[in-house]
Amino acid sequence: MRTSVRHRFVQGRGGRMVRPIGWAAAAALLALSVLSPVGVGAANPPSPTYGTAVVDGATGDWNLGSDKFAGMTDDGYAKNPVRANLYLRYDCSSSTLFALVLTVDGTTLNTSDPEEAYIRIDGSGKLFSGLSGNNGTPPDFSWVDPSDGQANGYEGSGKLDPGTYTIRAHALRVADRAEGYDELDNIGRSDPLVIECAKPTPTPTASVEASVEASVSASQPDGGSVLDVTSKPRVTLPPTSTLGAGDPPTTSLGLVFLGLGLVLGGAMVLLEKPKLARGRRRRR
Repeated sequence: MRTSVRHRFVQGRGGRMVRPIGWAAAAALLALSVLSPVGVGAANPPSPTYGTAVVDGATGDWNLGSDKFAGMTDDGYAKNPVRANLYLRYDCSSSTLFALVLTVDGTTLNTSDPEEAYIRIDGSGKLFSGLSGNNGTPPDFSWVDPSDGQANGYEGSGKLDPGTYTIRAHALRVADRAEGYDELDNIGRSDPLVIECAKPTPTPTASVEASVEASVSASQPDGGSVLDVTSKPRVTLPPTSTLGAGDPPTTSLGLVFLGLGLVLGGAMVLLEKPKLARGRRRRR
């Protein structure tokens, strides 16, 4: 008798019976826990959330849950503790990327070198930095809670078309060492960034309709407008009689006279029959 696999057991240590499928499930769960990206502090990669933000150093318009993009550590090494987080938003209507770097656990940023606070795209150039200023037109930059050469983070914006990129967030954190700081970067110093915006569906406009009407008018043989449904058609109707339409004129006339002759002959025969009948009666 064949036994179902789910009821098979094997003998383990101490004579205990264990299920092989249970061991397989446990191994699968362990593998998933090892491969999970939660450990790097990334919530939404590779895409940002979509919306706008005001670059003013206040973080109240950010959602620190859904806008989180990546964690930041010393030198971008995954083994180091997370000192700050990177948050991203993208506005499709203005092609603007907004970024917020916000420290955690009492970490503060060194503001003495503003050019070292930046967002870099594709490893070259800076989308914005601490030298960008803030006039309401991207690129813009603002420190978060600046005080005595330190800050709790920064936010900024820059123009960026939809597409696929890599992104690096960089800052200097205050540290007890000779230089006075440590470099902070998003883990790996290069995260994939994918920005996608739906293309709007074009709607017909008056100019489009006019061009269509003009093309239809131009296609008319006489270059005029389309005939109105109540106008008379420019077509010569065929003759009401089609007798002999494909024959020469003389042949058609001959057939007509022949037909008339047959009709007259028949009529005469019918008229002569009564006369003949009366003649026979008189002879009797």
